[in-house]
Amino acid sequence: MKRNGKLAILLALALSMTSVTPAVAEESFSVNAKDDSSVVLSTAEALSEEVDTLSRLEPDVDYVKDEGVIEVESEEEAEKIAAAYGAKLTSFDNGIGLLKFEGVDIKDAIECQISSVSVDTPVMANYIFTLNDETNYVQAEGTATDFKYEPGAGINKTEDESSSNDTVAEEAASEEVSIAKTVDDTYYSEQWAMDAINVESAWDKATGSGVKVAIVDTGIDYGHPDLKNQIGGTYSVYTKSTSLSDADDTQGHGTHVAGIIAAEANNSEGVAGVAYDATLYPIKVFQGRETSLDKILAGLAYITEGDGKDWGIDVVNMSLGTQKGTDISQESIDAFQKQIDALRNMGITVIVAAGNDGVSEKSYPAACNHVLSIAASTVSGQLADFSNYGDWVNFAAPGAKILSTYCTTTKRGYAELDGTSMACPVVVGVAALAYESHDLVSKDSASTPDAVMNMLKASTDGKTYSYGGHSVTGCIDALKAVNAVYSEPGDDPSPSPSPSPSPSPVTPSGNNGTPSQNNAPFCIVAKSGMVTTGTTIPIGAGAKTKFYIGDKSGKKIKEANKKGATTWTVSGAGFTVKNGKLEVSSAATGMGVLTATYGGYSESIAMVVIPKTKYFGYIAGNKFRSKCSIQACVGQTISLNSLKSINNNTDVYYYYKRTCSRGFFSRTYTYYITGPADNIGFCTKAAKKAEKNGVLTYNQDGSVLSFTPAKKGTYKFTYVSLDGSNKKFTVSVKVK
Repeated sequence: MKRNGKLAILLALALSMTSVTPAVAEESFSVNAKDDSSVVLSTAEALSEEVDTLSRLEPDVDYVKDEGVIEVESEEEAEKIAAAYGAKLTSFDNGIGLLKFEGVDIKDAIECQISSVSVDTPVMANYIFTLNDETNYVQAEGTATDFKYEPGAGINKTEDESSSNDTVAEEAASEEVSIAKTVDDTYYSEQWAMDAINVESAWDKATGSGVKVAIVDTGIDYGHPDLKNQIGGTYSVYTKSTSLSDADDTQGHGTHVAGIIAAEANNSEGVAGVAYDATLYPIKVFQGRETSLDKILAGLAYITEGDGKDWGIDVVNMSLGTQKGTDISQESIDAFQKQIDALRNMGITVIVAAGNDGVSEKSYPAACNHVLSIAASTVSGQLADFSNYGDWVNFAAPGAKILSTYCTTTKRGYAELDGTSMACPVVVGVAALAYESHDLVSKDSASTPDAVMNMLKASTDGKTYSYGGHSVTGCIDALKAVNAVYSEPGDDPSPSPSPSPSPSPVTPSGNNGTPSQNNAPFCIVAKSGMVTTGTTIPIGAGAKTKFYIGDKSGKKIKEANKKGATTWTVSGAGFTVKNGKLEVSSAATGMGVLTATYGGYSESIAMVVIPKTKYFGYIAGNKFRSKCSIQACVGQTISLNSLKSINNNTDVYYYYKRTCSRGFFSRTYTYYITGPADNIGFCTKAAKKAEKNGVLTYNQDGSVLSFTPAKKGTYKFTYVSLDGSNKKFTVSVKVK
């Protein structure tokens, strides 16, 4: 079907892929239960269920082949149970025993003893959990004592193949996006998430002072200049030691999480944490990229049953979870729930990452009752493409391109990471602010975490964050959290209104003035042809672009676009609009809302500022490329909504800055990446030849989905950037 002007938007600024691990949400874990009650299984039934679960999993990938886990009160009892199973007790830590089945798969071992086991304690498989860190990050460079950070570091390429690019001057530093500083930390201007969650205004009421946060992770770089003064205590489940050296982080993940929560502020270096006056208590349960059930349970048990009870923890961060597709047993879920319930009864709020597999299936332990499960949002205000989603996920927080403290085995410094593991500590930091502002520190009642979770759920922007068919409602707002009305569970907490503009589009009805959405008989259309109404788009700092009024297909409405026929308004610092012509200051940051009123109706779009796109393409063979070509056959359907799949699995990026250095024989360019085009979005334009000689399909929002050629020839498709720069990338489809 021919549909001129229905040009696409692929929204979701999910910059690169993951760096952390899953987590999950609020649901009962009783077998076939509809409520919070538990169904008690006999030992034989529990073991049968465990065998059934393990039969669907891969040993030493989903679980440790020859190990099992039990929960008992004493080491003596654990020894007896191990003997009954024909296993050896290899460790016992705060009620968690690890059994070794020498040379035998635990599935086979327990299957043989289901009918003859002489104890009442079932054994669980030692399931494997990961950090899911794909290492798609920008890592700072330097030594342990001499460190620097550059956005886009390591993307050093040579001369642009396009002659037009040779004439482009270097961008001024003023074109880079920065957020208003209220602290003097060196890289604070790179922490976009702080502005996105309104934390600076929240700091007027709380900074996390007195709040104690446990981080169940890879440990911490205890000598890091932004963390060394923030640590109140540590514990390693591997050595059962509280020494700093035993909790040292050599993987980097725990250090990154720690910095997001409480990196020291106003020390003239590095970054600032969301709750920069909170105290950190890292519990090391990872030594590398993977850990096991017994280690995580032992880490939690140290707080609920061990000496960690004396720490007085208020909030627990768990940026970890099961691997994609791992179906752990009910016994293991119950084991997690037991520890989470114990934490709750101590007045501790548990917050977990929803996971980085881009699926709706639950990941554990985050899908437990009495936790908050956090998805990841992006710089453009969308759901990150890697983020898990579903009705078990509570809300989102910034989780893409997050700058924080980092370390390796030889270096310490700062790095940008992506993942729900980054979103989770953002919310943990906000929870710490809420604990302080509402005087909840050290209140050891189960009603405390319930009230905190109620307040945080109510303290979001209410916007729907989506990517493709995935969505999560709401992104955390720190100012709303510190101003929220404290209420016991069962009440309806109402956060105080935030003075900052809402990014959520609201469309008042021309008939009765009551708020509604997408009810107007027109749409706001960008210069690129993208229908933008009711969504969030990126907009470049320093951009000048044009919007017009169109019908639901995107076609211009002549009368509406006459001078003075439509009233245009815009909110947000650095935004101005006149007759649909939008100008964005080069120093603009944060978000703005553009509203068009015509014929008694109004429609709005939200805009988030990103660095203005200078180049749209990819680097290959030491050259910048703004086009590619693919082969196809007559009758073959070609998907057009993923540049990466079209471009031989190579990301096409938005680049926002180029620097160059000239030597005697060569020129070297450095390009700074905003993000993959597939994640930021683009408008797809089909040449008339394609419309004439083939079939184009469209999504319901007007996005071009595919092309099926009916004749041989070359067909061009133009991908236009969405930030107002209108930079283009061309795909030529050569049909044989």
